[in-house]
Amino acid sequence: MSMIRRWHPAICRPYTAAVRVALLAMPLLACGARTTAQTNANRARTDAQVARTSWGRVIGRVYDAHTGRPIAGATVSVRNNGAFAAKGRTVGITDARGQYTVQAPLGRVSENFDLGRALNSGLAGLLLGGGTNRTKRIDVIRLDVQIGAEGCHPYSGPVSCRSADATRFEVTMEPVLLVVTASDEVSAPADGWGAVRIESAQITPEVALPRDKVVITSRIRMPSMDPGRDAQVMCVSATWGKKRMTPDKDRTGDIVTYRAALTAPTPKTSVADRMSIVIERSTLDMANGLSEVSIPFEIATSAPSAERCRIRLAARKLDSSEDTNAAYEQWQVLCRGPEADIEDLRGLANAAARIHRHDVAVDALRRVVALTGDRDRAAAMADHAQALMRSGSHADVIASYGPLLKSNEDTSTRTDNPRLLAALGLSYVATGALSEAREVLDRLLKVPGPLPDDAIELRDSLVLAEARHAVAKSPNDVPSLRRLGRALMDRGRYEEAVEPLKRAVTADPENQAARADLGAALGALSAAGKPAAADPAKAIEDAEAAVWLERGSKPVKSKDFGAWHRLARLLVAEAVRRGSEGRLDTALAARALEALEEAVRTGRAGARINEGIYGGPFGFLSARTVAVSGFAYPEAAWDYVAMESIRALQSDATDRFALVNLATAMVEMGAGRGAEPLLRHLSTANADNTEIDYLRAAALSDAGDRAGTESLLRSVLQRNPRHPRARVALARLLMERGDIASAAGMMAEHVALYGRGLSLGNRRDRQ
Repeated sequence: MSMIRRWHPAICRPYTAAVRVALLAMPLLACGARTTAQTNANRARTDAQVARTSWGRVIGRVYDAHTGRPIAGATVSVRNNGAFAAKGRTVGITDARGQYTVQAPLGRVSENFDLGRALNSGLAGLLLGGGTNRTKRIDVIRLDVQIGAEGCHPYSGPVSCRSADATRFEVTMEPVLLVVTASDEVSAPADGWGAVRIESAQITPEVALPRDKVVITSRIRMPSMDPGRDAQVMCVSATWGKKRMTPDKDRTGDIVTYRAALTAPTPKTSVADRMSIVIERSTLDMANGLSEVSIPFEIATSAPSAERCRIRLAARKLDSSEDTNAAYEQWQVLCRGPEADIEDLRGLANAAARIHRHDVAVDALRRVVALTGDRDRAAAMADHAQALMRSGSHADVIASYGPLLKSNEDTSTRTDNPRLLAALGLSYVATGALSEAREVLDRLLKVPGPLPDDAIELRDSLVLAEARHAVAKSPNDVPSLRRLGRALMDRGRYEEAVEPLKRAVTADPENQAARADLGAALGALSAAGKPAAADPAKAIEDAEAAVWLERGSKPVKSKDFGAWHRLARLLVAEAVRRGSEGRLDTALAARALEALEEAVRTGRAGARINEGIYGGPFGFLSARTVAVSGFAYPEAAWDYVAMESIRALQSDATDRFALVNLATAMVEMGAGRGAEPLLRHLSTANADNTEIDYLRAAALSDAGDRAGTESLLRSVLQRNPRHPRARVALARLLMERGDIASAAGMMAEHVALYGRGLSLGNRRDRQ
């Protein structure tokens, strides 16, 4: 619907005349500039959709790796056009908070004249840009940076963007930690790390009675900060809402204590709630997983009811500590008698499901359905149906809830619950009743609002089951074989997809679509290092067939990001394989660059649109702004990194920064094994670079070399004990080997640095 108001002609006439004059004048005013820029614009038109041509602001901070305090006076330079400048807008000095602000090309800002907006703007609006469409697009996800400070090891390499704001056209970088020159460790970025973090939090008393005074206390590390001015800390709960916490006047070193005093309400029934302590604002970087914590509390209605609250609180704490067996015992104590309420029964069901006591979970949720009122019964029934499904009782789901689908009664609140319908549909699929499952899915898709993950699972499961059924009826039917292959690929089951797709190609060798599907499956296996990978040349040929569609008499480029991404990934890996001594095969690199550009174009993220200010009779008083930050797919962001790296290598085949970025992109794109030749070359030339060793570990892991992977990860952690990913990767490796205690120790060390990234407690407590 148009936002433009129709005004009376007598009012609009002066402004309409002004608009016409302005419209006639604007082409004349712009003619000279357009003539001057026309040649350059034509030359750059091809790259404008994918090149970083507009400068924006880059903000980041530098810290002492050992103390966590900001470093003032560090020199920061962002690489541009293949070089680090000694001065200029790409260079900055950190302030007292360790913050630097520099500029770099981030993406593209473009404008065009909008005749429709201009006709609805007055002269003032035109002068203020009301007739303009402005697009701001940020492409960058990492920048190459050099950082040096007196008495510290310098850092030179990539730094990732923590956030991007296309509207303001600026990016905030991840923090960089510098180590003193006397240390054997290395300076490096620390993605997700923060100087500001919550050290502890508590609520007193944990079980309160009506009108009790309740005190929330939190100890927060915030070095070199004025806690009253430089940070804002809130405590948030359903019981009290959102309250601001105040800092104590005295502090202990870098630790500041925040408090809030509240009064317990007088509830009609006992309250089981959580208090979240949240650092909402800070002038220093906040640790991603340590800027918010959540602690449970209870409010009893009276002294006699407080004992049940204490048992419930103990069960919730055991849930949070993942001592599930002990939590299960506590929930059972609460739920043995008729006084068990809905939340207690849900707590029992959750704990029982985690220890695979599905019979107990089913019974607890059956009791929940009986206790729940009409308004919330649909959700309770959905939980019960899902518990039955997890227990393998698909027939019971159909018997209990199947009749509701065909009921003539007014049961819309029950039968149209998406989660209940999804559970019912999945049960039909499991029992082979595909027509009933299709009926449920059709009904589910008509339900307004977002659909749950189970609905996606139902759709995919049904498509796969129907495809298997069709192939069973017609084993050599090419469309049916393709549907089965694509259904398996959609679920990530590429090895299984190869067999029906090979049969389809055998049955119809000239079917380009079948060959493209087979190429996509084999390409995915090749990237993952699976033995079923095809010959690289054949895989590339099939992937290229998938990106061109037959439309009439001439082929048309596909707009399928996945197809272009697969082709680009194969071409990049082959360019590295056929190269030597860290250099890419020139011809294959050029083909890879074209595929990467198409992948970037088709992988853009959605836009945020600001229609601008509309001033009534004055029309539009500001430009319409379209802001695009990043990409719709994580793979597209790494396609962009690979694209820029190959462009840089076309100018300088030995560009170390471009080689590191390309190797990183390949690992992140799932082509780690293909990056191994590049990484070996980089490791020889850059023996002290821990990030290269981490990437080599990832490549060796893809190849199944666990001993080599573990050795490299331990070497990385010895030289960079704050590496944001190496410790987690090593913990996973140790767990797979069966060394649970060592894996747990590794994860505890990681949590101390970076936090869990999740609120504490089980699902019930977070709701």
